[in-house]
Amino acid sequence: MKRSANYLVWAALLAFVAGCFPLIPNPRFAGEPRITSISFPGIPAEDVSIDQKSKTIRVKLPPILPPMGSPQIEVAGNVFAGYTNWANVFAEPDPEYRKIELLGIGTSTDSQPAQVVESYRLEFLPAGPLEIDAEGWASNPPKESGVVNLAILFKNLYANDLPVEVRLTNIDTQETSVIDSLSPRLVGDNPYLRFLSRSWGSSLAQMNLLTIHVYTFGSRVVPGTYRVALITKEGRTIDLPQPVTFIAGQMAFNDGEKNGVPKLIAGEEFIMTGRNLFQDGITIKMLDSTDHELPLNDVRFDPYGNRISFTIPAARDGRYVIQAINRFGGRICQLIEVTGKPVAELEISKIVGGSDYCSLKEPLALVKNQEVMLFLYKPADNLRLKITSTGSSSQQYYSTVKPLPTTTGKHIYNFFVPGIAPGGPYRVTLQSLDASGRVTQEGPPYWRLIQIK
Repeated sequence: MKRSANYLVWAALLAFVAGCFPLIPNPRFAGEPRITSISFPGIPAEDVSIDQKSKTIRVKLPPILPPMGSPQIEVAGNVFAGYTNWANVFAEPDPEYRKIELLGIGTSTDSQPAQVVESYRLEFLPAGPLEIDAEGWASNPPKESGVVNLAILFKNLYANDLPVEVRLTNIDTQETSVIDSLSPRLVGDNPYLRFLSRSWGSSLAQMNLLTIHVYTFGSRVVPGTYRVALITKEGRTIDLPQPVTFIAGQMAFNDGEKNGVPKLIAGEEFIMTGRNLFQDGITIKMLDSTDHELPLNDVRFDPYGNRISFTIPAARDGRYVIQAINRFGGRICQLIEVTGKPVAELEISKIVGGSDYCSLKEPLALVKNQEVMLFLYKPADNLRLKITSTGSSSQQYYSTVKPLPTTTGKHIYNFFVPGIAPGGPYRVTLQSLDASGRVTQEGPPYWRLIQIK
């Protein structure tokens, strides 16, 4: 009993002390959610400040930015710093990337990510104006570029606005080609690629480079020697110290055109756009499904190498291959269909498999369990592919067809070749299903046999 009494006395005393002296909270979780400190590798602490009132982090960047990993961030409040893509923060011009979000601890669920409790804006302050790194240029001037891009070492690249215009003047012809945000994309389908971009990397050699994407956007830049100037947002001109020579690069068709199969009629003009499509050294052929060549008598080349056109000759309805072959044996191919018929519902434009489309003599080879892209003329929902053996119509297999999530509006889908289908030739058709899985419509058979291996 005496021991129990002593225990009760001590318990009462502890309760009294706790009431008189409140527990000191952990500062990690105390107060309003905020960033208490942040440090960037290679940047002095005195060049970093936090304005808590405006939730702005200001960082004065050195003229030559060193490669860096993620900064060290300390926070207060019941929060943690969310994921930040630091390459985008520094390299992308869009201020939307320059922010740090604080997420509430315990606010995520199985279906919802953690909630954003607070957000800080990053503001980079330059040490000086945007200028070419003269020392870097002198040690490694870009004497030649294959009309792909032109990378130039700069100072104060990451805190200043990017130039708004590039002017390339051909020394021989004195023609000036202007590249800016309105310049059309000649090849590729990357919607995020701009005519100028900042570099980012894990070594100093990969940093502080401003790249001019001449190959993608320089529609009037042909092989030759050019004076290059960049125009800043303030109207200042930055001239490259010496001319740059562009050499002929790789020929290419526009990806968007190459992926489709246009329907044409005899006598109609067919146009292919791309890059380095010069008349000198390129042969254009039109082949049928037996590799027989149809004569083309009026092939026309754009003088800047961005376009080839010709008139579709008299030909039977069907698919044909257009081949562009350069003097070095390089070859790119595009499909067309000669027909006067309109597009049918659920008609497949093209299936991209293991074999190419430079010849249509053989069936399209597909491998079991292979993921395959499929192009449609018209978008559709809730689809599957019916795969029927040419040897027995009762031998059928099915594969779900789904739109690719990153190609909205481009009618690009994918499916997996059934692993249970025996090797051999097959015909395929596209079916649409209702909510219960019943077939509501079936398209025409794909025009090419499929060979499953």
